[in-house]
Amino acid sequence: MDVWNEIVSTLKSSKSVLISTHISPDPDAIGSSCALALGLRSIGVAAQVYLAEELPRRLKPLAGDVSIVTDLPTSDLSAVISVDSATKRRVGPKADAFFALTPTTINIDHHISNERWAKFNFVDAGSASSAQLVLRLLKSLSVSITPEIADLLYAGLLDDTGSFRFSNSNAQSFAHAAELIELGANPERVATILYYETPLKVLRLRALALTELQVVLDGRIAMIVVTQAMLDRAGAQALDTEGLVDEARAVEGTLGAALIREIESGWKVSLRAKNNELDANYVASLFGGGGHRAAAGCTLHGTKQDVIKQLLDALSQHLSGLS
Repeated sequence: MDVWNEIVSTLKSSKSVLISTHISPDPDAIGSSCALALGLRSIGVAAQVYLAEELPRRLKPLAGDVSIVTDLPTSDLSAVISVDSATKRRVGPKADAFFALTPTTINIDHHISNERWAKFNFVDAGSASSAQLVLRLLKSLSVSITPEIADLLYAGLLDDTGSFRFSNSNAQSFAHAAELIELGANPERVATILYYETPLKVLRLRALALTELQVVLDGRIAMIVVTQAMLDRAGAQALDTEGLVDEARAVEGTLGAALIREIESGWKVSLRAKNNELDANYVASLFGGGGHRAAAGCTLHGTKQDVIKQLLDALSQHLSGLS
């Protein structure tokens, strides 16, 4: 029996499962995990979603009445499932405890850097989003896809393709989008939730950040650095920086972009590439991170100046073909 059929068989016989995703969850992370929870509940499996941190405000309308917990349960579980998390530690500070809840661990993901740590690992780096893998799984489980589930999966697909602007926007991506719309997904509702309900504090932070935008490495990389002081000035939080790196990626003539954000334990780096000359996943992997060729992230440590130098040295070496 191949791993996909083992996952399907395991979930069909499960009584209760706990689903998780990565910290700083994006629409694909929330959409995939919540859709899976709803789908499993519809076939009689008690399913909850565990998040290491509070659900992002803008994604709450999508999650609806999905049961989301921020504490690990003490009751017996048939399985734990990680969705859209490239590494085990990305589940959060309680990752080890999460995977120790039961020997039956399942890993469903589309990141090329996935470390395949679970008992059952289904990783398809050719898929644009984890939402597409969850759609396939729910269909294999004979789940009836409701409009609520379809909205969640469409949100994940829409955002991870950059609203169908990124290189992973292929025939399969559009076919799955069409299928989800036929199943009841509402593109206008999803787009409004994700992109047209922006809090004023986020726009203020964006304005501050864009004044700090620099073009470095002979015009090849656009870079934004966001400090805690900037967040405080805008009255914003860490999650409010989402999408800023894409603002930098839009700079004409660049190969890609970097967002460096101050966090409690160091600096979080988000990398985006505009073409194959820049491999974001490779650069992130030099610092213990990862993701996709076009989008990846890592964490660096040191002063602001040290971190900028580390990152620019790595990018320069990579782009010069010396790495």
